[in-house]
Amino acid sequence: MKRIIAHWTGGTYKANAIDRRHYHLIINGDGSIVKGNNPVSANAAIKKGSPYAAHTRGINTGSIGISVACMAKATERDFGNYKMTKEQWLSMCKEIAKLSKRYNIQITRKNVLSHAEVQRELGIKQNNKWDFTCLPWFSNKILGARVVGDLMRKQVREYIRTPNSAIVYKPSAPKEVKRPSSTLKKGSKGKLVTKLQEDLILLGFDLKIDGDFGKNTELVLSAFQEKHGLKPDGVYGSKTKAAIKAALGEKLKPLPLVKESLTAKAKKPTAGKSRTVQKPTGKKSLQVQKKNFIIIIIEFIVRLMKGK
Repeated sequence: MKRIIAHWTGGTYKANAIDRRHYHLIINGDGSIVKGNNPVSANAAIKKGSPYAAHTRGINTGSIGISVACMAKATERDFGNYKMTKEQWLSMCKEIAKLSKRYNIQITRKNVLSHAEVQRELGIKQNNKWDFTCLPWFSNKILGARVVGDLMRKQVREYIRTPNSAIVYKPSAPKEVKRPSSTLKKGSKGKLVTKLQEDLILLGFDLKIDGDFGKNTELVLSAFQEKHGLKPDGVYGSKTKAAIKAALGEKLKPLPLVKESLTAKAKKPTAGKSRTVQKPTGKKSLQVQKKNFIIIIIEFIVRLMKGK
């Protein structure tokens, strides 16, 4: 045998006839072991027409199928009333340890894995199987197939070393990522300080941009705060940030645009008066200039003809 694939049945805490037909071993809700209808040897070299444990799509040959009787009507948002128990999890890991020793199967991601890992690790599509992407006895959250799979293999290795070990491995708590504070005060340095100094200069304050929140920056910020009805403590917090944003919005508000005609109409010249050509603006200014020039030339030619 080449590998061991772990599942859950999607049923109650007790193995039924369908479970016994599809798996070599089933773990009941109390942790007891139920043998399936087909021996492990039936999957060593599957022959057409011969019975075997059909537990995993496309990779039953050489694969031992072990399953936990649980998770009836479970979804990824609601694990239901038959959540996998801690006793089932540990009993399953102990049986995997025994099987791996008996069949000399190495504990790797490709040899000992959950149903949810098959598609990623072996490249065989499994239609979004999610056993195991969670540990309902530990958390009501989805942890991910790789996280749970690695934990399973770690527990199996523990039982190989010490069959009656009392150690129970659990997922590590996620590390808290500390986000940099957006509050700036005297002593702060960096890009946020530079941005603050630039904003204060745009608002008309005299200040050097150096990215260093020193005495001068503190004094200028205090002056801004006092001007806008804030506590002049020289600390750049959420209220001061909002006030600066609002002030910049007023300061940099664009002037209303005045629409100009792009097609100035040429006026007919009156006798005795010189013709004034309005200089057009905009994208079509060159075309307008050419049009007006042609009109002037035509009028000039007409005058010459009348003079004859």
